[in-house]
Amino acid sequence: MQEINQQKAEAFAGRMIGTLNEGAIAIMTSIGHRTGLFDAMSDSPTRPARRSPARRTWTNATCASGSAR
Repeated sequence: MQEINQQKAEAFAGRMIGTLNEGAIAIMTSIGHRTGLFDAMSDSPTRPARRSPARRTWTNATCASGSAR
């Protein structure tokens, strides 16, 4: 009977968990896209301020004109 290498077993388990996590993220992303969740979140008035790469200024996502605050 062959002895199990604990380090190899833990490395395999870590890779397996990573693969399962990445698969779940892919499925959740697909569901969010198909249901329109991401579109709804982008129109949310509670969306925090974000950095505008074109203007290099901070803009408020709820501001209709997109002007800097």
